[in-house]
Amino acid sequence: MKLCLSNLAWDTERNEEIYLFMSEHGFSGLEIAPTKLFGENPYEALSAARAWAKKLKKDYSLSVASVQSLWYKRNEGIFNSFEERCFLLSYTKKAIDFAAEINCGNLVFGCPKNRVTRGEDHYAEALDFFGELGSYAVEKGAVIAIEPNPAAYGTDFLNTTREVLEFCKAAGCDGLKINLDFGTIIINGESFDFSDEELALVNHVHISEPNLTPVKRRKGHEQLKTALEKSGYGGYVSVEMSPGGTDSDIEDAALYLKEVFG
Repeated sequence: MKLCLSNLAWDTERNEEIYLFMSEHGFSGLEIAPTKLFGENPYEALSAARAWAKKLKKDYSLSVASVQSLWYKRNEGIFNSFEERCFLLSYTKKAIDFAAEINCGNLVFGCPKNRVTRGEDHYAEALDFFGELGSYAVEKGAVIAIEPNPAAYGTDFLNTTREVLEFCKAAGCDGLKINLDFGTIIINGESFDFSDEELALVNHVHISEPNLTPVKRRKGHEQLKTALEKSGYGGYVSVEMSPGGTDSDIEDAALYLKEVFG
């Protein structure tokens, strides 16, 4: 498995410092929220993103492992109206194009407040929506990794790991897989009774805590590592947390990730 950090975890003025730390400690992947690097319209900054990714690789031997926070500050909802759904399809295809420009093969779809059903049955619509995005992602050499978001995060659709696994199976698209999120597992009290076949649908892993507080040492991380190794997972495992706390929180979490998954 490959080691990764999400840039959600630090303020942008620390970028060069953290990149150097990652390079020195054997990390090969950086996960990014595009607006933290390229402003409010990141998917229009393709040339700048391409040059930045090339420099990141040259200076720090880091690849962009994943793109997340795809719809940051977007208020449209998949299930609000046909017009909003069409806009989000187009907008997300731009995000996939952006990922392709920086040679990134994974896009994490979380966006809890943009996927609220309000108790209505939108499953078929969701399969069509994500199926179209998954097919487009395949054309661009990428995968949409759907993240289960618990109800505590403000959504009522695909709240559990099991629900996302079943959704991906129903979609039957190579461009749709799951982002396995440890914070979700904690909140929902989920077990690790996933089959190797189900774990084969994992395309990215977040080691996180509820509400993205600093990562703690947990026995479950070892259990997860064992399950992923058994399934043959060789992708990225990424620390996801919010900035704040002490300046050493991200470095401590990174070294712990390396200890367990390195």
